[in-house]
Amino acid sequence: MLCCFQQNLTAATWTNFLGDLRWGTAANWSPNTSPNANGAVADFQVNVPGATVIANTSSSGGNNTPLLTMLKLGDTNGSDALTINKGTPAATNSRLHFTNSTGSVLIEKRGNGNDTINVGQIRTYNTNLDITFVGNTGSLTIDCDIAQQSTPT
Repeated sequence: MLCCFQQNLTAATWTNFLGDLRWGTAANWSPNTSPNANGAVADFQVNVPGATVIANTSSSGGNNTPLLTMLKLGDTNGSDALTINKGTPAATNSRLHFTNSTGSVLIEKRGNGNDTINVGQIRTYNTNLDITFVGNTGSLTIDCDIAQQSTPT
């Protein structure tokens, strides 16, 4: 008998382009919480209203290291670029952490925008990192180290 276990994913979608543009600010997300758990999905596949920079910082501007299973990027209604960076001034230890207790983790890129990830580091924990492009002509630049570890720190 074959049996499959599919992890429940909990998505949070970026909705506030008029706020402080900080990842750790709950009011920037729907539902009203920033994604940070095994199974979390950070969804930036929305109508981006112009080239936008999202700071991967806490709500106060300090270091942020959200734990994700999936990151979704891409302007759904045009070609505006989305950048996720360390913030200004740079929160030098801000990283994106990826884990999935049941398989690989994913960065999914859509749209025609030329998106960038420029955080302190991307870390994966006991899993593979898959990067998928879904249609359109946009690009994704990853301008940081990618490391694999056995457990989150």
